Amino acid sequence: MRAFSPKLLLVVTSSVVSVVCALVCVSLAGAGGTQSSDDAYSLSQLRGIVAGNAPNVWLPTRLPPKIAFAGIGFQCGSLGVKGPPCLASLEYVTTRTGGHDAFQLVVWNGRVAGNVVQALRRHAGKFGTTSSFTAGAFSGTRVRQWNKTYKVGGSDGYVWQHRTTTYLLMVRFLDSGALAFPGTVPTTIIASFAPASGATPVVPPSPANVTMPDLVGLTTSAAIAAGNKAGLPVRRIGSVPAPTPEQVGLVVSTSPKAGASVPRGTLVTINVGTG
Repeated sequence: MRAFSPKLLLVVTSSVVSVVCALVCVSLAGAGGTQSSDDAYSLSQLRGIVAGNAPNVWLPTRLPPKIAFAGIGFQCGSLGVKGPPCLASLEYVTTRTGGHDAFQLVVWNGRVAGNVVQALRRHAGKFGTTSSFTAGAFSGTRVRQWNKTYKVGGSDGYVWQHRTTTYLLMVRFLDSGALAFPGTVPTTIIASFAPASGATPVVPPSPANVTMPDLVGLTTSAAIAAGNKAGLPVRRIGSVPAPTPEQVGLVVSTSPKAGASVPRGTLVTINVGTG
Protein backbone atom coordinates (compact mmCIF):
# COMPACT_ATOMS: atom_id res chain seq x y z
CA MET A 1 0.00 0.00 0.00
CA ARG A 2 1.47 3.34 -0.96
CA ALA A 3 1.35 6.11 1.59
CA PHE A 4 0.00 9.59 0.90
CA SER A 5 -0.71 12.86 2.66
CA PRO A 6 -1.22 12.35 6.38
CA LYS A 7 -3.90 15.01 6.32
CA LEU A 8 -6.55 12.45 5.35
CA LEU A 9 -8.56 14.76 3.11
CA LEU A 10 -8.40 12.57 0.04
CA VAL A 11 -12.01 12.63 -1.19
CA VAL A 12 -12.18 11.05 -4.61
CA THR A 13 -14.83 9.34 -6.69
CA SER A 14 -14.48 5.56 -6.75
CA SER A 15 -16.54 2.43 -7.20
CA VAL A 16 -17.31 0.56 -4.01
CA VAL A 17 -17.08 -2.72 -5.89
CA SER A 18 -13.70 -1.93 -7.43
CA VAL A 19 -12.24 -0.55 -4.20
CA VAL A 20 -13.44 -3.56 -2.22
CA CYS A 21 -12.09 -6.02 -4.79
CA ALA A 22 -8.72 -4.30 -4.71
CA LEU A 23 -8.69 -4.44 -0.93
CA VAL A 24 -9.66 -8.10 -0.81
CA CYS A 25 -6.83 -8.99 -3.17
CA VAL A 26 -4.36 -7.03 -1.05
CA SER A 27 -5.70 -8.62 2.11
CA LEU A 28 -5.45 -12.14 0.75
CA ALA A 29 -1.95 -11.53 -0.50
CA GLY A 30 -0.41 -9.56 2.32
CA ALA A 31 -2.41 -8.81 5.48
CA GLY A 32 -0.48 -10.31 8.34
CA GLY A 33 2.64 -10.43 6.15
CA THR A 34 5.23 -7.86 5.19
CA GLN A 35 3.78 -4.43 4.62
CA SER A 36 4.15 -2.69 1.27
CA SER A 37 3.88 0.88 2.58
CA ASP A 38 6.63 3.30 1.68
CA ASP A 39 5.98 5.27 4.87
CA ALA A 40 3.70 5.24 7.89
CA TYR A 41 2.80 7.56 10.74
CA SER A 42 2.69 7.00 14.48
CA LEU A 43 -0.73 6.40 15.98
CA SER A 44 -0.59 9.73 17.80
CA GLN A 45 0.24 11.48 14.53
CA LEU A 46 -2.64 9.71 12.85
CA ARG A 47 -5.11 10.82 15.52
CA GLY A 48 -3.95 14.40 15.15
CA ILE A 49 -4.31 14.16 11.37
CA VAL A 50 -7.86 12.85 11.62
CA ALA A 51 -8.86 15.28 14.36
CA GLY A 52 -7.77 18.24 12.27
CA ASN A 53 -9.15 17.13 8.94
CA ALA A 54 -11.89 14.53 9.31
CA PRO A 55 -13.34 15.06 12.81
CA ASN A 56 -16.33 12.79 12.17
CA VAL A 57 -14.07 9.77 11.69
CA TRP A 58 -13.41 7.52 14.68
CA LEU A 59 -10.31 5.35 15.12
CA PRO A 60 -9.50 2.22 17.15
CA THR A 61 -7.78 2.66 20.50
CA ARG A 62 -7.04 -1.03 21.27
CA LEU A 63 -4.72 -2.69 18.79
CA PRO A 64 -2.83 -5.99 18.46
CA PRO A 65 0.54 -6.08 20.25
CA LYS A 66 3.42 -4.31 18.49
CA ILE A 67 1.17 -2.31 16.14
CA ALA A 68 2.38 1.27 16.47
CA PHE A 69 2.02 2.89 13.04
CA ALA A 70 -0.46 3.30 10.21
CA GLY A 71 0.17 3.79 6.51
CA ILE A 72 -2.34 5.90 4.58
CA GLY A 73 -2.89 4.45 1.14
CA PHE A 74 -4.07 4.94 -2.42
CA GLN A 75 -6.64 2.14 -2.32
CA CYS A 76 -9.37 4.76 -2.77
CA GLY A 77 -7.93 6.09 -6.02
CA SER A 78 -10.39 7.28 -8.65
CA LEU A 79 -11.37 4.56 -11.12
CA GLY A 80 -13.58 6.74 -13.29
CA VAL A 81 -16.78 5.21 -11.94
CA LYS A 82 -19.36 7.08 -9.90
CA GLY A 83 -19.61 6.00 -6.29
CA PRO A 84 -19.54 7.23 -2.71
CA PRO A 85 -16.58 9.34 -1.59
CA CYS A 86 -13.99 7.15 0.12
CA LEU A 87 -11.81 9.09 2.53
CA ALA A 88 -8.85 6.75 2.82
CA SER A 89 -7.61 3.27 3.65
CA LEU A 90 -5.27 2.75 6.59
CA GLU A 91 -2.85 -0.12 7.05
CA TYR A 92 -1.95 -0.72 10.71
CA VAL A 93 1.63 -1.95 10.90
CA THR A 94 4.48 -2.77 13.28
CA THR A 95 7.10 -0.38 11.92
CA ARG A 96 7.26 2.64 9.65
CA THR A 97 8.76 0.60 6.82
CA GLY A 98 9.43 -3.06 6.20
CA GLY A 99 7.35 -4.36 9.10
CA HIS A 100 4.22 -6.49 9.27
CA ASP A 101 0.60 -5.44 8.94
CA ALA A 102 -2.27 -6.58 11.16
CA PHE A 103 -5.33 -5.19 9.43
CA GLN A 104 -6.65 -2.58 7.03
CA LEU A 105 -9.33 -0.01 7.76
CA VAL A 106 -11.30 1.70 4.99
CA VAL A 107 -13.50 4.72 5.67
CA TRP A 108 -16.35 6.00 3.50
CA ASN A 109 -18.00 9.36 4.03
CA GLY A 110 -21.61 8.27 3.65
CA ARG A 111 -24.20 5.64 4.56
CA VAL A 112 -22.94 2.94 2.22
CA ALA A 113 -22.54 -0.09 4.51
CA GLY A 114 -25.07 -2.08 2.46
CA ASN A 115 -23.18 -1.31 -0.76
CA VAL A 116 -19.89 -2.45 0.77
CA VAL A 117 -21.40 -5.71 2.04
CA GLN A 118 -22.87 -6.46 -1.37
CA ALA A 119 -19.53 -5.74 -3.05
CA LEU A 120 -17.75 -8.10 -0.66
CA ARG A 121 -20.37 -10.80 -1.21
CA ARG A 122 -20.04 -10.55 -4.98
CA HIS A 123 -16.27 -10.85 -4.72
CA ALA A 124 -16.44 -13.79 -2.31
CA GLY A 125 -18.66 -15.78 -4.68
CA LYS A 126 -19.31 -19.42 -3.78
CA PHE A 127 -16.48 -19.39 -1.22
CA GLY A 128 -18.05 -16.58 0.83
CA THR A 129 -20.28 -16.57 3.91
CA THR A 130 -21.92 -13.77 5.89
CA SER A 131 -22.85 -13.39 9.54
CA SER A 132 -23.79 -10.58 11.88
CA PHE A 133 -21.50 -9.30 14.61
CA THR A 134 -21.70 -7.01 17.61
CA ALA A 135 -18.66 -5.27 19.06
CA GLY A 136 -19.32 -2.87 21.90
CA ALA A 137 -21.69 -0.18 20.68
CA PHE A 138 -21.29 -1.23 17.04
CA SER A 139 -22.96 -3.94 15.00
CA GLY A 140 -22.75 -4.93 11.38
CA THR A 141 -21.98 -7.73 8.93
CA ARG A 142 -18.95 -9.96 8.61
CA VAL A 143 -18.22 -11.28 5.11
CA ARG A 144 -15.79 -14.21 5.13
CA GLN A 145 -13.99 -15.18 1.93
CA TRP A 146 -11.90 -18.34 1.63
CA ASN A 147 -9.16 -18.34 -0.97
CA LYS A 148 -9.69 -21.95 -2.03
CA THR A 149 -7.66 -21.59 -5.22
CA TYR A 150 -4.32 -20.76 -3.60
CA LYS A 151 -4.81 -22.44 -0.20
CA VAL A 152 -3.76 -19.40 1.81
CA GLY A 153 -6.75 -19.03 4.10
CA GLY A 154 -8.81 -15.98 3.31
CA SER A 155 -10.04 -12.64 4.61
CA ASP A 156 -12.77 -11.32 6.84
CA GLY A 157 -14.44 -8.01 6.09
CA TYR A 158 -16.25 -6.42 9.03
CA VAL A 159 -18.63 -3.71 7.81
CA TRP A 160 -20.56 -1.32 10.05
CA GLN A 161 -22.19 2.07 9.93
CA HIS A 162 -21.65 4.77 12.56
CA ARG A 163 -23.65 7.93 12.04
CA THR A 164 -22.73 9.17 8.55
CA THR A 165 -19.50 7.17 8.26
CA THR A 166 -19.07 3.63 6.95
CA TYR A 167 -16.18 1.44 8.11
CA LEU A 168 -14.62 -1.73 6.69
CA LEU A 169 -12.10 -3.65 8.78
CA MET A 170 -10.17 -6.22 6.71
CA VAL A 171 -8.17 -9.01 8.40
CA ARG A 172 -6.54 -12.08 6.91
CA PHE A 173 -6.83 -15.59 8.36
CA LEU A 174 -4.88 -18.78 7.63
CA ASP A 175 -6.11 -22.18 6.42
CA SER A 176 -6.29 -23.23 10.06
CA GLY A 177 -8.73 -20.39 10.73
CA ALA A 178 -6.23 -18.56 12.95
CA LEU A 179 -5.69 -14.89 12.23
CA ALA A 180 -2.54 -14.18 10.24
CA PHE A 181 -1.30 -11.54 12.68
CA PRO A 182 -1.15 -13.10 16.18
CA GLY A 183 -3.10 -11.29 18.86
CA THR A 184 -5.60 -9.70 16.48
CA VAL A 185 -9.15 -9.72 17.85
CA PRO A 186 -11.35 -7.86 15.34
CA THR A 187 -14.34 -7.35 17.66
CA THR A 188 -12.06 -5.92 20.35
CA ILE A 189 -10.54 -3.52 17.83
CA ILE A 190 -13.98 -2.41 16.60
CA ALA A 191 -15.40 -2.02 20.11
CA SER A 192 -12.56 0.36 20.99
CA PHE A 193 -13.35 2.92 18.27
CA ALA A 194 -13.50 6.44 19.69
CA PRO A 195 -13.39 10.02 18.37
CA ALA A 196 -9.97 11.26 17.32
CA SER A 197 -10.93 14.81 18.34
CA GLY A 198 -8.87 16.35 21.08
CA ALA A 199 -5.53 15.66 19.46
CA THR A 200 -3.11 18.56 19.15
CA PRO A 201 -3.45 20.50 15.85
CA VAL A 202 -0.49 19.95 13.56
CA VAL A 203 0.00 23.51 12.32
CA PRO A 204 -2.33 26.23 13.66
CA PRO A 205 -3.20 28.91 11.09
CA SER A 206 -1.62 32.33 11.35
CA PRO A 207 -2.30 35.54 9.39
CA ALA A 208 1.36 36.02 8.55
CA ASN A 209 2.26 35.45 4.89
CA VAL A 210 4.86 32.87 3.89
CA THR A 211 6.37 31.78 0.58
CA MET A 212 5.10 28.56 -0.92
CA PRO A 213 8.06 26.17 -1.22
CA ASP A 214 8.81 24.17 -4.36
CA LEU A 215 7.52 20.66 -3.63
CA VAL A 216 7.64 19.32 -7.19
CA GLY A 217 9.91 16.30 -7.51
CA LEU A 218 9.68 15.36 -3.83
CA THR A 219 8.24 12.20 -2.37
CA THR A 220 4.93 12.57 -0.56
CA SER A 221 6.52 12.39 2.90
CA ALA A 222 9.23 14.89 1.95
CA ALA A 223 6.62 17.28 0.52
CA ILE A 224 4.56 17.04 3.70
CA ALA A 225 7.61 17.77 5.84
CA ALA A 226 8.63 20.75 3.67
CA GLY A 227 5.11 22.14 3.69
CA ASN A 228 4.79 21.85 7.46
CA LYS A 229 8.20 23.47 7.93
CA ALA A 230 6.99 26.46 5.89
CA GLY A 231 3.76 26.69 7.87
CA LEU A 232 1.69 25.40 4.95
CA PRO A 233 0.28 21.98 5.87
CA VAL A 234 -0.40 19.58 3.03
CA ARG A 235 -4.05 18.70 3.58
CA ARG A 236 -5.13 17.28 0.25
CA ILE A 237 -3.57 14.99 -2.26
CA GLY A 238 -4.57 13.92 -5.74
CA SER A 239 -3.17 11.45 -8.22
CA VAL A 240 -2.42 12.31 -11.84
CA PRO A 241 -0.66 10.42 -14.63
CA ALA A 242 3.10 10.88 -14.28
CA PRO A 243 4.63 12.80 -17.23
CA THR A 244 7.59 10.38 -17.17
CA PRO A 245 8.20 7.00 -15.48
CA GLU A 246 10.75 8.64 -13.20
CA GLN A 247 8.04 10.87 -11.72
CA VAL A 248 5.82 8.03 -10.52
CA GLY A 249 5.37 8.46 -6.77
CA LEU A 250 6.69 12.03 -6.82
CA VAL A 251 4.89 15.37 -6.61
CA VAL A 252 4.26 16.73 -10.11
CA SER A 253 2.22 19.85 -9.28
CA THR A 254 0.92 21.85 -6.33
CA SER A 255 -1.67 24.42 -5.44
CA PRO A 256 -0.60 27.09 -4.55
CA LYS A 257 2.36 27.08 -6.92
CA ALA A 258 5.94 27.47 -5.75
CA GLY A 259 6.95 31.02 -4.94
CA ALA A 260 3.44 32.28 -4.18
CA SER A 261 3.02 34.49 -1.10
CA VAL A 262 0.14 33.05 0.93
CA PRO A 263 -1.12 33.28 4.54
CA ARG A 264 0.50 30.86 6.93
CA GLY A 265 -1.75 27.84 7.38
CA THR A 266 -3.08 27.95 3.81
CA LEU A 267 -4.37 24.56 2.67
CA VAL A 268 -1.97 22.98 0.18
CA THR A 269 -2.89 20.40 -2.44
CA ILE A 270 -0.23 18.17 -3.98
CA ASN A 271 -0.69 15.95 -7.02
CA VAL A 272 1.39 12.78 -7.10
CA GLY A 273 2.31 11.02 -10.32
CA THR A 274 0.93 7.53 -10.89
CA GLY A 275 1.89 4.94 -13.44
